[in-house]
Amino acid sequence: MKRKNIVIGSLVLLVVVVCYLGFAFWNRSEQNDSNSNVPSTSTSLNRSSSQATVSSSSVNSSSSSSVATDASRVSGESNNSQVERDKTYSVIADVVYLRVSASLSASIVTQVTAGTTLKVLETVQGDSYNGSKTWGRVSYNGVTAYVWLGALQEITESATESSSSSSIQDIDIDAILQGNYSSLAGTWRNGSGQTMVISSDGTVHSNGSQLDEHLSGGSTNSYTGMPYVGITNGYTGAMIVLFAIGDQNPVGDNTDTSRPRLAGTQNSQSFTYEMYYYRE
Repeated sequence: MKRKNIVIGSLVLLVVVVCYLGFAFWNRSEQNDSNSNVPSTSTSLNRSSSQATVSSSSVNSSSSSSVATDASRVSGESNNSQVERDKTYSVIADVVYLRVSASLSASIVTQVTAGTTLKVLETVQGDSYNGSKTWGRVSYNGVTAYVWLGALQEITESATESSSSSSIQDIDIDAILQGNYSSLAGTWRNGSGQTMVISSDGTVHSNGSQLDEHLSGGSTNSYTGMPYVGITNGYTGAMIVLFAIGDQNPVGDNTDTSRPRLAGTQNSQSFTYEMYYYRE
């Protein structure tokens, strides 16, 4: 009976040990399974974070692109508002005020009158006048100021050339040699300050003579080929050599050939610069 109790006790103890070991083994297996799922969760989180970063980067890129486009557009508009940079204008109004800013209420720096030339450094937008808001930042006598651009007119190269050529009246040598002196009419002054006032009928009044003089005849010098007309006061006479625009003295010329010129002489064909007359 005693042996039987010992055997039963041993079996019970064995069962307890086996159960304990089984429970321990099962618990450890559950922990391992649980831990094995952690990297997957971490990877998923990392992937999600990465996607969020990519999404954020995409948003920033889109935002930057939009800002850059707007900046480029604004810059373009700014450049377009200054297309008249560094051009020369002439005042066409009777009186124009130059102001410290592009405003009709701004302080007046100075005033200019019709015909005054102004260099426009750039155009800007300012107070509206007569339906236009365009003003010019101008340079005048070393001062920078602002003026409403509607009071100015741009001076173009073609306009300058046209004005220059139309304001200079040439002489008609063929007509002069035939006794028509109308193209010579006007006041002529030489480099020494002496003047000749020539009338269309050929009458000449010179500040170096007490008597009225008269033009007469006309011919061409056989040696130089230069045309001339005679001048006399009834007692003495001389020649006036004729130079139309572009003509040069073949003996030597240091004159302004863009203008007609006259040279008084008795026998010489070589003249100093001071001897040439230009029409005023």
